[in-house]
Amino acid sequence: MASEKETKQENIKEKVIKIEDAERVFPKKKDKKASNAYLFGKAFGERLRSDKLFFVSFLITLLFVAVFSYRLLKNSESSYPGFVNRFISNNEVTPTSDDNDNKASVVVDEELDVSDKVGIYSREVVLTEGIQLSDSCKIDSYKYIYQVKKDNSIAKYLYNDCLGTIAIWDDKLDYVTIGGTKYIGTNDIHFLFSGTSMREADGDTYKIDDSITSIKERNNIKNLEVNFVDNNVVFIGLKNLIIMKGNSVLFNLNKEYSNNGGKLNKMVYQIDKTNYKFIVFDNGEEMNCSDEYTDDGLLYKIYSISYDKEKMIFNSAKEVLSRNKNEGCAHWEEDLELLRK
Repeated sequence: MASEKETKQENIKEKVIKIEDAERVFPKKKDKKASNAYLFGKAFGERLRSDKLFFVSFLITLLFVAVFSYRLLKNSESSYPGFVNRFISNNEVTPTSDDNDNKASVVVDEELDVSDKVGIYSREVVLTEGIQLSDSCKIDSYKYIYQVKKDNSIAKYLYNDCLGTIAIWDDKLDYVTIGGTKYIGTNDIHFLFSGTSMREADGDTYKIDDSITSIKERNNIKNLEVNFVDNNVVFIGLKNLIIMKGNSVLFNLNKEYSNNGGKLNKMVYQIDKTNYKFIVFDNGEEMNCSDEYTDDGLLYKIYSISYDKEKMIFNSAKEVLSRNKNEGCAHWEEDLELLRK
């Protein structure tokens, strides 16, 4: 009779045999997956080696995917222009901190080549209300234009068909850094370029404009001056003053003040680019003043409008003085002098 120890050993052997049999009948999934991947890879490699047409087709497919992916990334107007920039040019980097805007620009001692960025870029602004700049010129929209030239120069313009092309500023491009981040730009403004557009750092995007082949600075409206004060555009005519910002008209003299009378060819005076004066008559006659008036009705008022540099806004028009008819022409010459300065 077998001992107890021998009986236990026999039982262990039987269990081992059963486990081995089970593994042969039900192989592990992991081994099956590994085996399938191996067999697929081996068959695919053998096909590439033995079938030249299949091999060439595979290479063409890889090349197509690579070219398509590159063009898609290069022309993308995605939310990550900095990444696109780094892909296109190692010299352009997206800002990493908003604090960069408050740090001074430093010109980088490295030669800049903008040959692949030369062109005319624009963005259109549609006004919320049209403005009448002359009897024959009313504008409902306009374009801001950048022109980049091979000599690394850049210029910005305001453009409209009937108004013309008005220069805003021009400068030279260079590599500049702000807080350790390198851009292409000037000391005042910095840009990010992609294949089809350029973007002001933390600003607006301008797309390549093939409809404009050349730029010639011109003002088509006689006796109209155009000033640029920060982001404001000021139109100074002989008898009207218009201030707009973006798509909004902030001030329109002819709409806000109704002139009734007077005999002046010029009623709006520019003191400097941020200060203006104008006169509004209310005598109902084509004369500036008269010593024969007996009533005390309103004759005219003089107003001033100025720019607040700290708040970066134009203040509301402020009344400077008011004259009544019964004051006659006693103050006319001094008032006219006050209007001019």
